[in-house]
Amino acid sequence: MTTDNQTQMLLSLPSGKRLVVSRVMLFPEPELQQVFALKAKAHEKLAGFSTGLGFWGSPGWVIGGATLLGLAESFISNSKMKEGIEFLKQAVVKQEQLNTRGRYFAISEIAGIHRPNPATWKANQVADFQVDLNPLGFIEKGQAVQQYNISRKQISDGIASVTAPIGFIHNDDEFVWVEVEGQSMAVRWASVDCYQISSWKET
Repeated sequence: MTTDNQTQMLLSLPSGKRLVVSRVMLFPEPELQQVFALKAKAHEKLAGFSTGLGFWGSPGWVIGGATLLGLAESFISNSKMKEGIEFLKQAVVKQEQLNTRGRYFAISEIAGIHRPNPATWKANQVADFQVDLNPLGFIEKGQAVQQYNISRKQISDGIASVTAPIGFIHNDDEFVWVEVEGQSMAVRWASVDCYQISSWKET
C-alpha cells in the first residue's frame, strides 16, 4: 500500500483542543487473538464473578488489577473459578509482552481508517512474532501450523517463532496511541468529540 504523508486524522476533544494525528499505533493480530482467547476462557470459567471492581475479565481490570490475582486465588475455592484466574494470569503476562510490540502506521496505511471505530482498523506488515500453541486444541493447533507454515524446528516448549506478513489491529484498550507533531500521545477514545480524515483514500 502506498503511503500518502498528507493523509491525517483530525480529532477534537471536549477541551476544544484539536489534534492533527500523523500515525496510529497498532498491535500484532495473532498475539492479540491469543490474549482475547484467554480472556474469553476466563469469562466462561468465572461466569461473571465480581468483587466490586467489575467483571474479572474486563480489559481494563485485567491490566490494572493484575496484582490482585494472587489474592483472589486465596479466597476462591471453586476449581472452575481457579481455572479462570489462571487464564487471567496468562492473559496479563501476554498483554504486558504485547504492549512492547506496538508499531506506528501512517494513516493512509490503515484499512478502515475512514470509520471512527478503532476495532475496524487494520494494517499489514512482515513481522517476527510468536504463536503459543500450548493452549490450543488439536484442530486449532493444526490450523495455526498450516496458516503460518510452521515447521518443527521453529517450535520450542510449544511456542513457535514465526516471520510472516501479519495484520496489526487495535488492542481493545480504551486509549489509542497516536503520534502528534512527532510526539506519542494516548487519547481516551470515548472523549473524542469529532473525527475527520483529511485527504483520505483507500487502496
